[in-house]
Amino acid sequence: MTKSELVSALNLKKKEVEPVLAVLKQEELKEKPMDKISAKMERKPASVPEEKRTVARQAVSSIREEPKPPVAPSPVPGSVWMGEEGPELPREYGVTVLRAMPRDPFWAYVYWEISEETIRQLRSEAGEWIFDVAMTVLRVFEGEGAPIREIPVLLDALSWYISLPPSRSYEFELGLSGKDGYRVLARSNRITLPPAEPSAVTDEKWLIVEEKFEQMMEISGGVDFAKWGGSAGVMPHLLRQRIRVPWAIHSLERPSSHLLGVSSSVLQSR
Repeated sequence: MTKSELVSALNLKKKEVEPVLAVLKQEELKEKPMDKISAKMERKPASVPEEKRTVARQAVSSIREEPKPPVAPSPVPGSVWMGEEGPELPREYGVTVLRAMPRDPFWAYVYWEISEETIRQLRSEAGEWIFDVAMTVLRVFEGEGAPIREIPVLLDALSWYISLPPSRSYEFELGLSGKDGYRVLARSNRITLPPAEPSAVTDEKWLIVEEKFEQMMEISGGVDFAKWGGSAGVMPHLLRQRIRVPWAIHSLERPSSHLLGVSSSVLQSR
C-alpha cells in the first residue's frame, strides 16, 4: 500500500471502531455508578510509614542528581599517553635557558625558562625579595658592546616577541634590573633576521649561455628552433615535423657503412 492508501484505510477502520467503543464506554459507566466513582476520588491516601518515606526521598534525590563525569585515573609515573596529538609537552624542564628564533624579517621570538635552583641561588645572594623589587628586562645586543634596547618583560610569560630591523644579527640577555644594579639570568644564541626584499645577488653558474643553448638544440634536432630565437610557438610545429619523418631502422645482418664508420670496400674484403 502507498502512504495515501494506508491513511485512508486507517481512517476507515477508525470510523468502524468508534461505535463499538462508545457502546463499551456506556456499559462501563452503568457498571460503576457515579457515587462510587466520586467516593473513590474523595478517598484519602493511605498512611505511609516514615521509613518508607525516607527511602523514597533518597531514591528521588538520587534520580534528580546529575550523573558525575567519570574520574580519570591518575597517570602512572613514566607512562606516556600517545593520542592523535601526541604526548602533552611539559611546561618546564628544570633548566635555565634563553633561546631566540627569527619569525620573519621584522620580528624575533624569544623564549626562556629559569630553574628553581637559579632562583634559590639568586635569592640567597641578593635577598629574598629580589624578584619582587627588581624589574625583569630583556636586553638586545647587535654585535659587541652595549645593548641597543632594554625591554621590560614578565618573567612568568616565558616568551616574548620583539620588533627589530631586518638583515641584522642579534643576541638577547634576560636579567633583573634594580637599585642594587643589574644581574644576568640567561644569555641567548645569536640569530640573523632575513632581508625584507629579494636578494640582488645572482648565481652566474645557472645562467644559460646562448652558444651552449644553440649547441644543445642542434644536437636534439631543433636547429630551426634555435635560429628563430627559441619562440615557444615554434616548438609544436617542429615536433610534428619530426614525427612525420620516418626513422631509418638498419638490419643487424647487413650493417650500414656510415653507421659503423667504415667504408664499404673494407666490409667486402672482410
